[in-house]
Amino acid sequence: MEPNDATPVIDFHSHFLVQDVFDQCHCHSPASGFGHHQAPAHLVALFEKMKNPRLVIEDMDRLKIDMSVFSSATVIEPTSWTEPAVELELIRRLNDTVAEWAAQSPRRIIGSFVLPLQDMDLALQELSRAVGLGLRVANIPSEVRGIYLGDRKFWPFWEAAQDLGVVSFMHPEGGKCAWFQQFGMWNSIAQSLGRGEVHGLHDLRGRPGKLSKTQGRRFSRWRVFSTQHGPARPQREKRAAEHEEHNSKAQRVP
Repeated sequence: MEPNDATPVIDFHSHFLVQDVFDQCHCHSPASGFGHHQAPAHLVALFEKMKNPRLVIEDMDRLKIDMSVFSSATVIEPTSWTEPAVELELIRRLNDTVAEWAAQSPRRIIGSFVLPLQDMDLALQELSRAVGLGLRVANIPSEVRGIYLGDRKFWPFWEAAQDLGVVSFMHPEGGKCAWFQQFGMWNSIAQSLGRGEVHGLHDLRGRPGKLSKTQGRRFSRWRVFSTQHGPARPQREKRAAEHEEHNSKAQRVP
């Protein structure tokens, strides 16, 4: 497929996986029940496709998508479970891979990078390195070990991102609460709640862990996209119903 450069169709929410990172991290993910269950066959097949740029471009052609922004599937291969130095090694592997994909197919693939946000010094170093690789989109979670991204701890990231003109793509990393895991709703509802809480980066000013009005002015040059919408009840119910339809293990909760 020859991409349409005049009015391109761009998918901002596509994921990729890296085999060696997946092997180390999947058992620590909400998607695996933190190692308690295996992925069904259809997801295993999907995971294999997500590791191959040729196959994902074939899907883009089939769906008439000109370009896709690829981000690491952090609900499947999270990295923040380990210590910062080890996480940095995993993250560099992810960032190097997606930079290579983008370099090989610059008219089809836009790469995004992840950061070891539990250690801000390492995160800023990797941010600079990733931008040097040609990556201009940061794939960030809604929280890091229970601390939301509006916390003062993360201000150096926001300052550096806006100074470098980086677009931030906020994607929750799945519901970690055991209750949601028990009922198979770590994705259908917990993802929406996680994104809804951190929506306070813009709207819920002045609350603990959120950005105040003064802070909002400080970060007025943000460029932030967020996904997994659905903090409103109707959308949560819709996602829960869809989840139950496709997952026989899920149970309806009043």
